[in-house]
Amino acid sequence: MSVSSGFVSFERPVLTLSTPLLCVCGIGIVLLASYCLYNLFLHPLSSLPGPLSARLGFPLVRFHAAWRKTYAWRLKSLHDKYGTTIRVGPNSVSTNDPAAVKSIYCYGSSFHKSGFYLPFGERNSPSVLSILFYPWDRSVRSE
Repeated sequence: MSVSSGFVSFERPVLTLSTPLLCVCGIGIVLLASYCLYNLFLHPLSSLPGPLSARLGFPLVRFHAAWRKTYAWRLKSLHDKYGTTIRVGPNSVSTNDPAAVKSIYCYGSSFHKSGFYLPFGERNSPSVLSILFYPWDRSVRSE
């Protein structure tokens, strides 16, 4: 606002292309930071150890090792460093404890299985393997 000879004139703020771009970038940075903080502190798997990138929600170690075809060796070194049960992604856990494997994959387990087990059978006609490993309806399993 400028005052000249007793009259008040309002000047329009200059709106350039950089102003909306800065707003979008700022919102993106805030969303990314909140995603990382959620995965690091509030996620149900946040108490599990693992590489920082996996705990933040970016499984860079897993992708890099898979790209170089060294995932099994990298996973073994991570288990040697962090323990028997580790977090390898935002929603992924790896364990090398036989008791844990038995409790995860036993019949009636409350653990949610990934979509990996779906190819063993079609959705309408499950196979024996998919029924064993994927939590289908009881009505499907009892037939």
